[in-house]
Amino acid sequence: MQKNRVISLFIAFSILLSLFSVSALRSSNVADINDILKAAGIIKENRQKQDDKIEVATANGISLYKREIELKKDLSMIVFKLDEKDAYKDVIKGLAKNKVLYKMAEEEGLALTMEEALEASLLQKDMVQQDEKALENMNSYIKALGLTEDQYWTEYHVIETQQYLSIEKLKESIANEGIEQGILPKVKIHTKETSKLYKDYIDKEINEIEDNIVIEFIDEQYEEKFNN
Repeated sequence: MQKNRVISLFIAFSILLSLFSVSALRSSNVADINDILKAAGIIKENRQKQDDKIEVATANGISLYKREIELKKDLSMIVFKLDEKDAYKDVIKGLAKNKVLYKMAEEEGLALTMEEALEASLLQKDMVQQDEKALENMNSYIKALGLTEDQYWTEYHVIETQQYLSIEKLKESIANEGIEQGILPKVKIHTKETSKLYKDYIDKEINEIEDNIVIEFIDEQYEEKFNN
């Protein structure tokens, strides 16, 4: 039972990268394998659509598109069991935050190259291949996405991993600034207490960034979905 949950968590992580809401890693409410495969089908359908450049809002001037919002809304309803109203609000806020944070990572020279992201993706592939059941479920997920194994690990997953790990590097940079300013202690091996101290500090800094994000709507319908 526990092993199956670990497998589901691992595969759900791939969906979370597609969903990519840094503020919403609700691991206590992870979908089971059937929901995960359902989510993969939705991702597959979304990939086949052509309306990926319909801009409905901006976050600090960065475009938010209809197709990405709708995809992440649908995934939130499956993975996090949110109702549609909460899903729209959560997704738009999360998407705005992630795009702003990723832009900051780029501007500070912290964004991973695609080569670095490919290396990280292949490391995750190696982890999956060490467990027969995990590999079976992951391959089912990849098939439901309409991808080959090679396409998934060397293309699709690389893009999602690159964005996610770039933001993680930004968070590490924020922690390093805290150390330089004497706010955080410099530690070689974290204890439970220092891990919490670092997390709380990073969360506070990220929340301040989020509080200063200006979301401007171009499409009134999405403004209503966000404010309802």
